[in-house]
Amino acid sequence: MRLYCLRLSEQMLILGGGAVTTSQRYEDDSVLLTIIGDLRDIEDHIKRLVKQADTDYEDFDALKRIIETITI
Repeated sequence: MRLYCLRLSEQMLILGGGAVTTSQRYEDDSVLLTIIGDLRDIEDHIKRLVKQADTDYEDFDALKRIIETITI
């Protein structure tokens, strides 16, 4: 079983999901590859919003407000 997550800062970790491991590398498993792709898309979206808000990942309150506005 693998669990993937985004570690945005010392205070912020987003759990992203996982699946039963059927291969040595996630690149060889279509389910895990999809999960990683989704997490990368979410991370890119968060990065854009953080930049637009002119803040950074260390501002926990600002980052939390940004993440709370995201709908998936």
